[in-house]
Amino acid sequence: GIGTTSIAATTDGRLKISAPSGISNSGGISLYGNNSNTFGGSNVVRSKIESYTDGTAFGANMVFSTNDTSNVYQERMRITSGGEVLINATSKLNGYTSGFKTLNISADSGDNASIIELAGNRNANSGNQNGMIQFWNKTSTAAEVSRISSIQGSVVNSGDIQFSTSSAGTLAEKMRIEADGTVLIGTASSGYDTTQGYPLHAMSDLTSQSYISVARKGQTSGSAGLIVGLDTNNAYLLVRDNIPLILGTNNGSRVFIQPSGYVGINTSTPRSRLQVDGGIQMADDTDTASATKVG
Repeated sequence: GIGTTSIAATTDGRLKISAPSGISNSGGISLYGNNSNTFGGSNVVRSKIESYTDGTAFGANMVFSTNDTSNVYQERMRITSGGEVLINATSKLNGYTSGFKTLNISADSGDNASIIELAGNRNANSGNQNGMIQFWNKTSTAAEVSRISSIQGSVVNSGDIQFSTSSAGTLAEKMRIEADGTVLIGTASSGYDTTQGYPLHAMSDLTSQSYISVARKGQTSGSAGLIVGLDTNNAYLLVRDNIPLILGTNNGSRVFIQPSGYVGINTSTPRSRLQVDGGIQMADDTDTASATKVG
């Protein structure tokens, strides 16, 4: 026992450290350096491990501190009485209760950032995992519900990012960002030569149909907005709202399809099934078109 004459008998060899009477701390360990040439002074506290009360009768926080290069004592990590881990912070930022466990890594003040490094040591075998973040639900039988993985490429300095989710207990890849920036949704490989410029690939779990939906905030993407997709019989570019569909080139609007089905070329207000603002050519006509030419 250190700082106490009351030592309960134990069988696990524990060391009991108590703060003197009247001191709010529960006890701690200070580690000193004694090399004046190297560290700038003798008998200087280099680091501390301390136990602080959390303001309750029994709860305590474990605090780890070090001296910085200016000989200023700084708290570096705290394990709260609720089991949360705070690195370079004394409190978490989110408003969840202590039942939602938090790992907080905070940068120093000023223009700084926090970094988490996951460093693998894999060989060049394509498909090896260099690092991953796993998400589990342990309500009853522990089950992995989603995962983010770094997948080794064909050489040790390349790789993909893989996103996986679980359906009814089966974990499967749902999206991948390949080393060249190609994004694959619903498939692990593009089936195309990505050097030819196919930056986005989307594949449904269904063999009958696949769609991409675009909707504004507040809309229901299943019944509003724009869809691009196909089924076994047709391909679709479909506007579900009561607004025109506009096709354009060179940053300009060229073709207007009104909700009524009227189509305008170079006019946004067609008054018939097809209205063209300008001349048209038909069949094998080779004469130069003009504003009044009709064929």
